[in-house]
Amino acid sequence: MIYSLVSVEDRYKENPGTFQIPKLSDRTALKRRDAVKLIFQPSGGGAAERMWVEVMDRQEDVYKGILRSSPGFHGLKIGDPVEFQAEHVCDIRFEYWEPSADEKT
Repeated sequence: MIYSLVSVEDRYKENPGTFQIPKLSDRTALKRRDAVKLIFQPSGGGAAERMWVEVMDRQEDVYKGILRSSPGFHGLKIGDPVEFQAEHVCDIRFEYWEPSADEKT
């Protein structure tokens, strides 16, 4: 895999009070067309990127979505499938919207 997803729950435990994450009840109640921001860590090293993913489906505790942001690292593009769990969600926009040019990058 060319990236891993950062657990915002783990990051929050390491740095309590320095940032906020959505409530667990919101992160576990996502539905089709919601948009979530995830933190992608390139496998080869380098800076992590926060990118938007549109939720398409859920199977038990695994969500399936489509990347809606332009990644800055090679091997990943808008429209690629992404699987994630509630622990990876650092932001939520309920009911998908079209990201602005600034949000795509």
